Parts: sequence; structure tokens; C-alpha cells
Amino acid sequence: MLLPPSADFRVRSYAVALFAMVLALSTLASPQLTFAHDGHDHEPAATTLPMTISPRAVATGDEFEAVAVLKSGELLIFVDRFADNSPVTNAAVLVTVGNREIKALPAPNGIYRIAWPPAAKSGRHDVVMNIQDGATADLLIATIEIPLAAASLAVEPAAGLRARVQHWFGGSPIVFGLVALSLMALATFLVRGRIVTKRNHPPEPVTAAQRSKISAPRTLVALLVLGVSILSDRSAHAHGGEDHGDEPPVAAAATGEAPRRLPDGSVFVPKPTQRLLDVRTVLAKEAPQQPSQTFIGRVIANPNRSGLVQSSTGGRITPTGAGLPKLGQAVKAGDILAIVTPAFLAIDSANVSQTAGDLEQQIELARTRLERAKRLAALNAGPRVQAEEAELTLRGLERRRAALNTSQVRSEPLVAPVDGVISSTRAVPGQVVAPQDVLFEIIDPASLWVEALVFDTASGQKFEQPTASSQDGRTFSLTFVGRSRSLRQQSAILQFEITSPAAALDVGTPVTVHAQAGEPITAIVLPRAAVVRSANGEDVVWRHTEPERFVPTPVKITPFDGARVLVQAGLSAGQRIVVQSAELISQMR
Repeated sequence: MLLPPSADFRVRSYAVALFAMVLALSTLASPQLTFAHDGHDHEPAATTLPMTISPRAVATGDEFEAVAVLKSGELLIFVDRFADNSPVTNAAVLVTVGNREIKALPAPNGIYRIAWPPAAKSGRHDVVMNIQDGATADLLIATIEIPLAAASLAVEPAAGLRARVQHWFGGSPIVFGLVALSLMALATFLVRGRIVTKRNHPPEPVTAAQRSKISAPRTLVALLVLGVSILSDRSAHAHGGEDHGDEPPVAAAATGEAPRRLPDGSVFVPKPTQRLLDVRTVLAKEAPQQPSQTFIGRVIANPNRSGLVQSSTGGRITPTGAGLPKLGQAVKAGDILAIVTPAFLAIDSANVSQTAGDLEQQIELARTRLERAKRLAALNAGPRVQAEEAELTLRGLERRRAALNTSQVRSEPLVAPVDGVISSTRAVPGQVVAPQDVLFEIIDPASLWVEALVFDTASGQKFEQPTASSQDGRTFSLTFVGRSRSLRQQSAILQFEITSPAAALDVGTPVTVHAQAGEPITAIVLPRAAVVRSANGEDVVWRHTEPERFVPTPVKITPFDGARVLVQAGLSAGQRIVVQSAELISQMR
């Protein structure tokens, strides 16, 4: 603000004070200013979520790996085996911090704890862990860095004052500009009025006492402006090669103890989470392996331990006293499952009645001849042989009559041919069945086979370590039985016996058969569960590079057997590969 030299000293002081107030309010309410020099770009950097984790020390040895986490004045030590990442639960852990040697107290699930020495304050501290588990021992050396305690309590001093001022102006620069212009116009109006008044009335001389009274408000206003400028700290100055961006206070940072995917694609999984997920690893190693072949097949019943129940005569189904057998019911060989009662048609009944009448007539004639022959023989008037022949004829006719009578009501019992369980039933009480109808199927669930199709007629006749896997992931071992010498739909039949079939395995279940054949090769073989599918469709495995870090690695694989795959490219021997919970790690974001 420019004032004429003739302006009164008091007027100039009031104007300077008013201008200082406007400047102070501008500093508080205005948005942050950034000053850049030539060749520097001070655009705001891309914001990333600030993530912090508890102070920790990480160490890896030949036998064990350990992660020590400082929480609430305690150092929690997670000890795992290096090869398979399994927790070490009964080890003796001796921890050295500075010049203090402390014995760690065991906790459940392979966790050990010590009280953090109060003398070990902020800064870098060496932590030496001597781990003894039976005959296995390892010495691990790590460094833990503890940040300043004041850093977690850092709060911007002028944040509250600046927020209030910005709240007064509604957070809008336009509103603030209008208020500032109004104050400037008011100051100009007052100053001009005083100048005109002094022109009409010559100014009185100002004494030294009056000058000191006027200088006090000026000094107070100057201090106010300086304090507000320091408190506000709203401007940033950058020079070549320096970064003066605001660093968020540690207290406002989000906690980073949860597992998360890092910018480079790896995944940070804290040790507590690894314990919950049961993460396990193996050391990849190359060993001689035999190539495998894959066949499509299905589960069948053992022909020697299964059977069919059929009716040979046909008739009506009649249940036994215990009723018809149910599905899954265990039966023994010789058990009667049902009864078939023959059913006769009307014409059959007429024929039987006519035959029975003829037999009765022949029996009466034979009986009469027998009596006559006996009388003649008694009087020596006839040979005794005639009496014997008549008696034999009569007995034959009586047997035919008895057989005819029993044939009309004789039932056929249906008997179980083998021990096992009922796998299929098609019998209903009162049902009329024809001869050779299959009414029951019996299998032995402890003796099942696999029938597979092979389209390569030049494949070998011997298969080593055959296995089969179902669609739900179950795997079972097989024993090669034989191969057909005739083709069925341009494919040969292979039969395998299941070594130990599962109780829930059903006949007809589709399976994939893997059998080793051919010359051995040297390669890395991993469990099938270690390979997961990435977002872009690649097959990847997770390498355990650090105690709490896992890196995805693309691999090229081929099936080896029902439970393992052969790694053709992407891995080298000695790397730690996750073989359990790899799918859960792949889903972390």
C-alpha cells in the first residue's frame, strides 16, 4: 500500500498494522505454495499408502530362520526350519542384545518371547540368537532398528489454527479474496480520510512518548506476522537434487502387519499369518526321474469279487422275511436276497390240469393191473414178474404226479454269489420279471480296478508306479494287471488294480491314469499343489526368498503322475518352493 509522504505517522502505522493482519490471514487461509527453480519439477508425487510394520529383525541360517518382532515391550521370536518352513516348537533359544544375554520363554506354535531391555532405546541394535533343537544348532545374527519415539507423536503445530481460519472462509479462495479486498478498501478509505483532514488542519508535532506508544502496536503486529508465518509453514522451496515434500507423521501411517502384495509383485506374509495358513516349502532339487504317460479311464469292479443276481425262470418278486436288500447293504455269499414265484398263464394251467388228469387215470389203471397180478401170483396162476412190472409202473406214475403238483407252486430263491455290498437293485415287491433279468449287482468296495484306454498302440507293455487321480483331486496307487490284444474303437484296453481304494470311491468314476515309462531324465519334480495359475494364465510357483517374502516365478511343467508335475524350465536347484497354501498366497492383494 503506497501512502503519500504527507500522511500522518499514526495513519501510516495503522495502515501497516492492517496490512500485516491481511497478510497473516492470507498466509493461514491460502492454499499451499510451492516454489521451484529452473530445471526442477515440483509437481506432487503419486501418493502411495504409507505402510509401517513393527520393528523386526530377520535372520536366516543353514538349519533355521527367525523373525524377531518388537511389540509392547516384548521381542516375539518366530523360529522355523529353513527347508520346510515348519515351526520349531521345542527349541532352546538364547538371545543376546548388546551385552545382555536372555533366555527366551517358549510360547505355543513355535513362538519365543523375551522382555526388551529398557536400556536398548531407539537406534540400531544387534540381536544374536543361539537356537538349539536336539542335535541341531544354529547361530543367527540380525539387526533391529527402532525409530525415535517422538516420531510417532509428530503433529503439525499450525494445523488446528489453519483449519479454523480456513473454516471461517469456507475453505474457498474466492471467499477469502473478497474479504481481503474489503479490508484493503476499508484501509484505503480511512487513510485518505485522515490525509484530507490533516490537509485542512495542519498536523500537530508528535512527541517521543507518543512515538513509543505507537511503536508498541507495530512491534506486536510484526511479531504476530512472524509467528503466524512460522506456524503456518505452508510454502515449500526446492533446490536442485532435493525433495522437500511433506512426510506424513508415523502415527498416521496404516499398520502393515497384514499380508499384502508389494509393488514388484512379491507378497509380504508376516510369520503369524504363515502359521495360520500352514505355509510349507521344499528345497527344489534335480534327481533322475522317469517320464510318464497319461491315459483316460474309469473305475470298474473287480471281476473276481463282484457278481450279478438274475432269475432263471421268471415270475413274480416276493421279498424275504427281512425285506428286499437296500443299496449299500453288506451281504454274504449264499444269502437269499429275494424269491421269484413262477406265474402261469391260463393256457398253461389248462395243460397242467389235463396232464394231471391223464396221470391220475394211468395211476388207477396201473394200480388195478398190480392188484390182478398179485392175485394171480398168489394162486400160482401167473408169473410174479408181471406183478413187479406193474408195481414199478405205478411208482413212476405217482412220482410224475408229485412233480407236476410241486411245479405249480415251487419258487426260485435269488442267492448272492459273492461277499460284498449291493451296488444296484432293480427289484420291487410284486414285480413280474423275465428270465435273465439283472435284479441285483454286488461289488466288493475293497477290491476295485481301473480300466483305461490307450490310443498309442506302440506304447510299452510295462508301466512303473502307475497312479490315478479323480476330478476332485483324490489320488490312489495302481498295480498293472494286463493289456488287451484286440482294439476297441481303435484303442487298446489297460487294466489296473487299485492298491488301497478309498471308501467313497464309486464304480464308474472317471479318472486320469499316470504311469511311468521310458528312459529316466534328470529334472525337478514338485507336488501339483505347488503350481498355481496367475492372472495372465501362466503357471507359477512361489519362491520363499526371505522369511516373510514370497516371489512368483513362471514355470513350464508337464504332468508326472497323479500328484506331481515335472518342471521343465523356470527353476533351479536349491530354491525354496511353497508346496502348501500356495493358492492362498496367490490370492493376496
